[in-house]
Amino acid sequence: MRKLLSVACTCIYFFSASIAMGESETDAAKMPQKIEFRDGANAEESRAISEALVEEVTSTFKYWFTESHFPYGPPSPSFCDSDPCLQHILFGIGLKVASLDLNGDQIDELIVTLEHTGICGMGGCKNYVLQTSPYGWKKIGSIFTDQELVASSAYSRGFRTIQFQSKYSDKIVKCAYEEDGYSC
Repeated sequence: MRKLLSVACTCIYFFSASIAMGESETDAAKMPQKIEFRDGANAEESRAISEALVEEVTSTFKYWFTESHFPYGPPSPSFCDSDPCLQHILFGIGLKVASLDLNGDQIDELIVTLEHTGICGMGGCKNYVLQTSPYGWKKIGSIFTDQELVASSAYSRGFRTIQFQSKYSDKIVKCAYEEDGYSC
């Protein structure tokens, strides 16, 4: 009887330990997680951004070049470093990138913030959510804010909900994945 009890206890110990390890991995994946951005993109992320956000980048440049800054001539002489004051095409978009598996497929989605005066304002910038597919990278949503983003423990259509604290109220804004992408 003691031998049977010892074997049973050993089995229960290993079974419960394996369940506990599985639960901790599952629980960690289900915990709310601050989305950590870093400046710039690596080579793979750069390819993803160029595939998925070509329209956003080119339309930002077109607006800057044809309507916003460039057509109005060189900056005022007080900001000019040459005489006569001449203009050059100096255009840039800042990038912040975060990488996180939002749908549990073991492949990270990218969250990309394009930073430029033509697309950011008092309310923040657009944060684009990108996903890889057999046909390349595609945009699956955008979230406009300047607040910290959190991948919540809630899911919608297989993707984690992304949320942020509204800066105008105590409300938490939730961006859920719908049929055609993220929507807030």
